[in-house]
Amino acid sequence: MNVSNFLWRRGLTSVLASRSSGSLACTWRCLSSPAADMSCSSPAIQDRPGEKNPFSAFAAGGVFLGAALACSNGSSQLFVHADADAPVTSHSPDSQSGIVLYQYTVCPFCCKTKAVLDYYKVPYRTVEVNPLTKKEIKWSDYKKVPVLVMDGKQYNDSTYITEEIKARFGSVEPSKKTGWLGGVMGGSAPQKEEATEEEMKWRKWVDEWLVRVITTNIYRTWGESVGSFDYITKNSMGWGPVERTAARYVGAVGMYFIAGKMKKKYSIEGDDRAHLYKALDDWVAAVGGSSFMGGDKPELSDLYVFGVLKAIEGTETFKDAMANTRIQDWFVRMADAVGESSRVES
Repeated sequence: MNVSNFLWRRGLTSVLASRSSGSLACTWRCLSSPAADMSCSSPAIQDRPGEKNPFSAFAAGGVFLGAALACSNGSSQLFVHADADAPVTSHSPDSQSGIVLYQYTVCPFCCKTKAVLDYYKVPYRTVEVNPLTKKEIKWSDYKKVPVLVMDGKQYNDSTYITEEIKARFGSVEPSKKTGWLGGVMGGSAPQKEEATEEEMKWRKWVDEWLVRVITTNIYRTWGESVGSFDYITKNSMGWGPVERTAARYVGAVGMYFIAGKMKKKYSIEGDDRAHLYKALDDWVAAVGGSSFMGGDKPELSDLYVFGVLKAIEGTETFKDAMANTRIQDWFVRMADAVGESSRVES
């Protein structure tokens, strides 16, 4: 174990582990754990009875950063791949109520899952998971998001979920509305088609590079970190103005410094915007003269990139990316192809 890292983390979390900021400390420890890349997680901490801890929103904001952050020591994973035996039978109270997505609204992996559901016009409900108490998924042994419940089964890991959605609904024209319970007139049993090597390369690139580069950008300066956190807290847990203000500034400080640590770990050197602009222009160059990476129609890699960008749509990073790269035309085509959300109200 690196001694300086150990002392830095232990010292900081000790300071934060007071009565007023215990949840923040636990979240920091979670963000300092090793990461894979397909699901979001944060510690299950119960607020004191009768209190709504303003620092709970820090965890919601930390979801995006956690997707890219990984330290060399720690014992728990923030993002994990689904087990080989997924899906598993679910004890969800919603298991007989159609398709239900358990999510954090601004989690990039939840957003890429929603992009696939929306593209195939699959009606679904969403349940916003409290990132600290996780009471909404207390029925599940799997404590990360996204989680999809469909046909009484629980599907874990955004990549596994999206592959299953494509297998089940991909043979149906995206413009054709599916039934609330997921059924399609004349539909067949799920048949997963093998992705090409090129598509797999770009799908991996989204999770292992694009998400990390976007993260360093949305927290690259103090001002942008505060602005990003304002967007995150407004779109996540519905905090009041006092709680949102506390979370915005406390969270922004933490994320600003953690993003810098992440840059060092992943050798993201130099100008953050330059890395982002190059990543998006590389994507557009790979799409080439086609409308999408999939040709005339989007494939999963298109939907992954689109979903991750949608997660930051209200940030300065997004606005700069649209203005300073060639991504905008592709993004507009994707928005038209995906169409309106197929989410239904509870």
